[in-house]
Amino acid sequence: MSVTTLLLLSVLSAPSCSQDLAPPGMVLIAGGRYDIGADAKYIKALIEKTDQRPLAAECPPESMNIEDFYIMPTEVTNEQFAKFIDATGTEPPELWGEAVIGAAGLAYATETGKAKKDAREAGLPLPKFDAFDSKKWWKDNWKDAEWGTPKGLESHPVVYISYERAEAYARWAGLRLISEAEFQIAARGDTGWRYPWGDDWKSGFANTIEANIGKTTPVGTYPNGAAWHDSRGRFIDKDKERGEEGSAPVFDLVGNVWEWTRSPFIAFQDFKALEVKLSSGKEKLIPDWDASKQIGSSGSFQMPSIAARVTVRRGTDRGQSTQGLGMRCTASVIPGLDVAENILRNDLPTSRRPVDTVYNAKQVTAIDKWTFEAGTSKAPGYSVISGYSCIAFIPVEKAEVPSVILMKERSKDAPIEIGAFSTTVPLLEPALDPGTYTLSWRAGGEVRKQEAEQDEEGKAIEAPAEEEPQFPFDVMEDTVIFRNTSGEIVGSTRCSAPEDKTMVQGHVAVSTITPEDAIKFGSKAGESLVFQVFVPKRASKGFRFEIPVLVAPGAVNGDWRK
Repeated sequence: MSVTTLLLLSVLSAPSCSQDLAPPGMVLIAGGRYDIGADAKYIKALIEKTDQRPLAAECPPESMNIEDFYIMPTEVTNEQFAKFIDATGTEPPELWGEAVIGAAGLAYATETGKAKKDAREAGLPLPKFDAFDSKKWWKDNWKDAEWGTPKGLESHPVVYISYERAEAYARWAGLRLISEAEFQIAARGDTGWRYPWGDDWKSGFANTIEANIGKTTPVGTYPNGAAWHDSRGRFIDKDKERGEEGSAPVFDLVGNVWEWTRSPFIAFQDFKALEVKLSSGKEKLIPDWDASKQIGSSGSFQMPSIAARVTVRRGTDRGQSTQGLGMRCTASVIPGLDVAENILRNDLPTSRRPVDTVYNAKQVTAIDKWTFEAGTSKAPGYSVISGYSCIAFIPVEKAEVPSVILMKERSKDAPIEIGAFSTTVPLLEPALDPGTYTLSWRAGGEVRKQEAEQDEEGKAIEAPAEEEPQFPFDVMEDTVIFRNTSGEIVGSTRCSAPEDKTMVQGHVAVSTITPEDAIKFGSKAGESLVFQVFVPKRASKGFRFEIPVLVAPGAVNGDWRK
């Protein structure tokens, strides 16, 4: 009996495993159709009262369909971000090296001051020096400097992080940066409120200028200002229902720190120049839209309550990193979707895909797992993610052929692209390191020779001698081929011809091959995973593949989300 057959047989008796889909500590938010933004009449009146022209970016409201999602109950904290720094060995936030940066700045001032003094005493022209650049110094010297998570600030929001760094944390954690729409839905549901508690500002509900603190506070410090959602993710707009069984709070959606979003700073769909009357006269306001900037939401401890409303939109340069700018993450309810979108954006951009191949992230089939710990914050649901693992298959958007018969026939000339595969876990069969691979399928059969081209007289044109195309597997077996992102074949696994089926959600069947079974059938012991996936062809029809892989014993267990 072949190893592949053993894998497939072992799946038949594998128990099903149903688990809560929520990432650690995250709160479910119900999707639906929501209005994002603010009423133009209200914004017009507010601008005319305050002379704050940038507020024109908030209108008019745009109606959007949003899928269910999960949200972190707090902003990302220093101790949460520290796990990412420890795991990746990348640059920590500037604040974490505050003492050594200060010492370097003082040394620079002493050195340049002495140089000027010496020049003055010698009657020479004073040398010119650039001002000490703390960001540049930190970027150039952090590897050799002393730094650490700021003592006493473990549960404060992480700050001094650029958009790139915020995105990197989200990807490492198996999550995504919050979007502007997700932020507003989490903060007010469909109420249209200006704050998570209503339209009017309330003292003691958020860390803004009015709090007179002048710095960040631990996440969850203002429970009265939290947005609450019930067990089905619906926003709770009645005080008496908040705190009931199954309900959950989301903290600091107003104030403390600005939050990076993944949404570009562009106009809402029906935006028109806003006509206002100011002390300087009538004006038509058009914000400086810039899709290369990201929207910052929430306001911060440095901002007044007017700038901490739910609908405030701050166009923010991606390279910006300040003491008042942090982040929060969300996640799809579909296991692996956030990972799939990251893979297609970063690992498999169009330039690194097989020619004319398009993938469909929304059809991903995946299993994943988080490791996490409690952390120092007392905010309900708060968790510190320490690692994330995922194994995922992303199908092509549409199969190249309309039938199984044609797929078998054409694949013998050139394997048919069926999807992409990504894993953070080493595979035993095929033997592959963690990474992202493209998958193609070939039916078993002899490799056919290409017909010779003919000249104008119909005579065969002698082609230069070439080696026969070689596949590093038994060409007489139906096979799924794994290629790296450079197009090189790096592995393969036997995979029977697909079936033409009505598409349903893909599934990963997991079971164990014991050492005894491995000896009996001449295979390897480990955890067998069979990706039962669909490659779309038209409407609701698709090709159903069963792709088997093997990982080390215990590498995938009941803790994984399936």
